[in-house]
Amino acid sequence: MPETMDERISRREYLKYAAAGLVAVTGAAAGYYYFCTKPSKPTVTPTLAVTQTHTPEPTPTVTTITLTPTTTPTTTIERTSVEKYAMKKGVYETIDKRILRELSKLPDYQELDGDTKSLDFMFDLALDEENKPHFYQMFTERLEMKKLKYQSGPYPYCSQLEAVDWIGRDSQSTAERFVKNYRKGGFNDLINYAWKKTSVSDDYKSEKWIASDNQFKKYEEVKNRLNLDLLLKIYMRDNIDYDYFFVEGHQHYWQFPYETFVRKKGICADQAAFAVDCLRNSGHNSLVLSILWQEKSETKGHSICVNKTPSSRYWTFDNTLKMSRLDVIEGPFQKLRRNEPGRGDSVEEYLVERLNPPRYGYSIALYDQYFNYVSSF
Repeated sequence: MPETMDERISRREYLKYAAAGLVAVTGAAAGYYYFCTKPSKPTVTPTLAVTQTHTPEPTPTVTTITLTPTTTPTTTIERTSVEKYAMKKGVYETIDKRILRELSKLPDYQELDGDTKSLDFMFDLALDEENKPHFYQMFTERLEMKKLKYQSGPYPYCSQLEAVDWIGRDSQSTAERFVKNYRKGGFNDLINYAWKKTSVSDDYKSEKWIASDNQFKKYEEVKNRLNLDLLLKIYMRDNIDYDYFFVEGHQHYWQFPYETFVRKKGICADQAAFAVDCLRNSGHNSLVLSILWQEKSETKGHSICVNKTPSSRYWTFDNTLKMSRLDVIEGPFQKLRRNEPGRGDSVEEYLVERLNPPRYGYSIALYDQYFNYVSSF
């Protein structure tokens, strides 16, 4: 039979309620499983977050000023081996610092080995009340000679101190005797004894003067030792003789100073150049002065070393005079050339009187130690 409208409505309601019931049953089953069988988790209560917009006030700019205490920069003083040893010995404050500086310059004290016996003796000389005045005079005289006679400039070391040291290594009592007698004009005695009679020097035959492997290096060492014309005078008297060095095709070959040192011979020009090289090495204002003239068909001449002092005085050095009655060192002269303004004798007049060249037929020229022409001092 055909269904009526009321029946169809009733069926739809039935299906709706049936479906709702099914959903309810399913939800109940799921809830049972979730809450009763699954491990529980903490209950989280939802919280409503309210965000407020806030514009912060600008932070003021703060300038940080760091105050650093003002201190004077410290200078690190580099002590020499001698100064360090003096401090270790407790005598640094009582010995004249100039003495310590001069001792530090000596080649044997550049580096101290285990044996300091000789240095201890030098300290004792500088501290002993009886020896101190003589010892200081020897040292200060070196400075006065340099100030009076020579151009200011660095010099390698005080050779008198080295001489005392060499003598003291053989006999301390002998060294003390030389120091005490120094005031009586003992410069030559001191140097002659140290260079000729000590075991350190062995009459110029030791390694202090001669080297078999490096002669040029040894020459530099010897030049440092010959830092006064008085020292140079003693050395050249004992070691440098007059002699020609002939080279094939030349009448004579001018030697370089090093060659004169090795050969221990040379003519006047060679010896003058050697003297100039040694003295210029120690801050002296020195040049070779040559005078030439024509005598008949022969050219003659002579060369010497000339030193100019800070006060514009001149001293001559001529080793070829060592066998004559004249002194190797002459001066002071007021002028170099006779026609220079001012009063006083000149080096030129001294040479003309000695050599007697033709009165108006000679020429004079200046050279350095390598024979390069120099117009003036």
